[in-house]
Amino acid sequence: VVLPDFKYRSLSSTQIHSVQAPRLVSISLHQHVGVPLVPCVSEGDAVLVGSKIAAGEDWTSVPIHSSMSGRVLRVDQNAILIESAESGRMDPAIQQRANLPNDPDQLVEIIREAGIVDLGGSAYPVHHRLMVARERGVETLVLNGCESEPFLTADHVLMLSHPVEILKGAELLRLASGAQKVVIAVEKNKLEAVELLNSKNYYL
Repeated sequence: VVLPDFKYRSLSSTQIHSVQAPRLVSISLHQHVGVPLVPCVSEGDAVLVGSKIAAGEDWTSVPIHSSMSGRVLRVDQNAILIESAESGRMDPAIQQRANLPNDPDQLVEIIREAGIVDLGGSAYPVHHRLMVARERGVETLVLNGCESEPFLTADHVLMLSHPVEILKGAELLRLASGAQKVVIAVEKNKLEAVELLNSKNYYL
């Protein structure tokens, strides 16, 4: 089935805006294919943006972090309910790194500790995919910048807004996976994004 393309509607603005935190947020403890997570917080605890609130002991699991600052209202086996404090304060444990390591094992551990999973239906932990790629001797890492859905333009806008960050992230993933090169797959309707990415290669 080929649907008409309505991407122009969502490209009327290419600015990425931050949204206001909701009053309550329920964060599921079942967000990836790893073993079930164990909460790190209790009812009444104060949390900040990025505070670790659940973790797993198995290597295939990744921790979950709070998406806002506030107070934990409820903890059960399925989710953690947090009430917003509206301050938006970042956890002091989160610090911008002046330099990132080139060692693949260190990069994999940083990615795991950050709780990064892929955007597929299984939410598979990215650090595990990188380790498997290295074990199997993968030579080429492919980043999917294609969007076949008729309205979706999230990847397109991200490439236009943060090309340098995407290229630097691609290089870190290449190092972590042991690949020799990275290919960013982009459709013909995003040629301006291709030109922009190519023009920023000198930042690497």
